[in-house]
Amino acid sequence: MAEDEADNAGRAIERVTIAEAAALLGCHPNTVRSRLKAGMYRAEKIDTENGLTWMIERDSLSTGDPQEVSGSDGPVGEPEPPVKGGGLPLPGLKHWRMRKGISQADLARRAGLSSSYLFKVESGQRACRPQAAELLADLLGVDLEDLRRKPGAAFDMETPPNPTRPRVAYRHVHQDYLRIILEGAVGSAYAAMDEREIEERCEGSTWEGALEIVQARKQEIEYLRDALGARGVLRNPDLSNDVRAFLVWVLESFPDLDIHLLAMARRREPTEEGHEALTKAMRDLL
Repeated sequence: MAEDEADNAGRAIERVTIAEAAALLGCHPNTVRSRLKAGMYRAEKIDTENGLTWMIERDSLSTGDPQEVSGSDGPVGEPEPPVKGGGLPLPGLKHWRMRKGISQADLARRAGLSSSYLFKVESGQRACRPQAAELLADLLGVDLEDLRRKPGAAFDMETPPNPTRPRVAYRHVHQDYLRIILEGAVGSAYAAMDEREIEERCEGSTWEGALEIVQARKQEIEYLRDALGARGVLRNPDLSNDVRAFLVWVLESFPDLDIHLLAMARRREPTEEGHEALTKAMRDLL
């Protein structure tokens, strides 16, 4: 966190990183990025020892102000504004669901929504609750803004919007190979799982179990970084672009995904001991 300026009332301006904001809000870092791009937070890029980093004013954090994003009169591709009451139209939802190869029923199940509710949102018969919209964006691996844009020219461009997770051919094959390597090297293979699969593991475990999963993932990522870096695997021009994209995504998923897993576990945890342990673990990852 940073406090290096003062507002008009002379109060110190406290800033937080995207990962810290996600931990404070109890949401995925991708959700914070989506809101940041939509102008929902006051923030600026600050030069740090790790390069330019977005720093968000802590007192501007919220679950999203539905009055701040507009564009109803803009061209195709502009985000649809919220409707009265704060609901979000998602004209791009069906496009991205089909592009990801997920059925409407499966997406509804993963998001904990009824199929009829999702059908009405996709068909434009109703707006989506903001929290549900953010969850749908996370499940599809895209920014919330992408779901709020009308499908059309903006989606047919030669270079479409990049999803958070790259689309990789034969991804399941790469995951199987990585699982074999990691289990043989460090005894676990959580880094080879998709986000939703790991979330389900954490949801079905105790807070101690969630900590074990995150600690195991840290060990796996450290092993992969050492192994791939020492051999220059990712710089090898003969390496398939699909394999390189998959491995880069795995490495870059830490620690954002891990903070998200701990935040989910903390929201469910009723005991003070578990809450404190999960909070400390999140701080250690920041």
